Amino acid sequence: MPIKRDADGNIVEEKTERAGSFGREAQPEDPTVGKGPVEGRQPAVDAGPRANIAPQSGYEADTILARSKPAGGQAQAAPAGAADTAPESRTRIYRPGAKKSPAPERPPEQSSGVEQAVEPPAASAMDDPPVGWLVVIQGPGQGNVVTIGNGSNSLGRDPSERICVDFGDEMISRRGHTTITYDPRGKKFYIQHGGGTNLTYMEDSPVLLPTELQGFSKIQLGETVLLFVPLCGERFDWAEYEQ
Repeated sequence: MPIKRDADGNIVEEKTERAGSFGREAQPEDPTVGKGPVEGRQPAVDAGPRANIAPQSGYEADTILARSKPAGGQAQAAPAGAADTAPESRTRIYRPGAKKSPAPERPPEQSSGVEQAVEPPAASAMDDPPVGWLVVIQGPGQGNVVTIGNGSNSLGRDPSERICVDFGDEMISRRGHTTITYDPRGKKFYIQHGGGTNLTYMEDSPVLLPTELQGFSKIQLGETVLLFVPLCGERFDWAEYEQ
């Protein structure tokens, strides 16, 4: 580069504007900046937040597109198995004079677009109050107590039985060995042998026909002896204490 001198012969330094650390010369200013639109030149268009997004991978690009969707778009599809299922109804126990419990209130509907199953209300103890008990006084499970409910009670070793006596005595039938019934109108108990091979005994006599069951009678099934303890009867009935 030649050296420039002034009229007196002094060396004149030539200043050059540089940008950054790479020695690039500064770009000339755009005369149109800040002076309004120029004829024949299109104004810059704001491309929104995506204009400044660097190229992403396929996964990241999909994520950006998902986040940029406007709120209030189409609701998501309900997941499998989320269909509206009505709670299974249960058989109500008949009790004379008992007040009908009010129907459970349905929770407010959700506005999320996804149907949700309605949980059944918690069972009340008075839906099936005890009317008596059977106490194991001899045989496997000695000392255990099982509850007698209102109406008909099927007795056996299966957990689905209303009175389950599964304490290890395999001589008791799984289902329907014996039926114990409380009649809420007559306020009396009855016992009847079921379809099991082994017989049912009450006070050492076989039960072949429906027989009235007296308080504190002994019932024998296989090697198990049960003591019948009544609660309801002439002196007490739940209908008198219904809330």
